[in-house]
Amino acid sequence: MLNSIIRYSGVGILNTLIHWTFFALAYLVLSIPSQAFCNFIAFSTAAAFSYYANSKFTFQTSMQVKKFFLFYVFMALLSILFGLTADHLQLSGLIMLVLFSGTSFLIGFCYSNFYIFKKKEA
Repeated sequence: MLNSIIRYSGVGILNTLIHWTFFALAYLVLSIPSQAFCNFIAFSTAAAFSYYANSKFTFQTSMQVKKFFLFYVFMALLSILFGLTADHLQLSGLIMLVLFSGTSFLIGFCYSNFYIFKKKEA
């Protein structure tokens, strides 16, 4: 499991860079006022990369449309929840990104390891 955590962390660093870049583009460059919407855009882009990279590199499993959908919906709901909470509490975008990134890393690894990419026992 340690190897999975290390690989998941590597993918997570790239995933976070993608997420933060797209959030900054939407929120700062395009001036979209809703952090929830900006976080959802950024998340959607990063989630596709994350699922692909983790299925191939971290967990060495085949990609499945159903599993991608379950991963995407679960993590998207978490993303939207963080964005809405940040909007409601009037948190800065940076604070929201840090909180979301840390939380989604922990929850995402558990969800991916124990359900999405769980290897079937022979």
